[in-house]
Amino acid sequence: IRSGTYSVTNRGGSKGEILVEKTRRRSVPSEAIIIECQEKALTPQNVKAAFSQPLFYLIKTTSRIKVILEKDPDYVDKPKKEPKGGPSSY
Repeated sequence: IRSGTYSVTNRGGSKGEILVEKTRRRSVPSEAIIIECQEKALTPQNVKAAFSQPLFYLIKTTSRIKVILEKDPDYVDKPKKEPKGGPSSY
């Protein structure tokens, strides 16, 4: 997954976070990170990974895992441009 901060939730109410950092070198990390999904917990709860590092989920209960990008370090909120002719009045 790309760089950023992700929230991870599972059906039983367990929550976690994945922080994916940009790498400055061109090598791809080969060591996988294993996240264990239990009924009430994700282990480890907070994970720090490098860009393109493999993540595996070890499922030990009925699961529905959701991974949502919460913070994208590459996103820049650009100010909205005013229409030509200045601000409009109603």
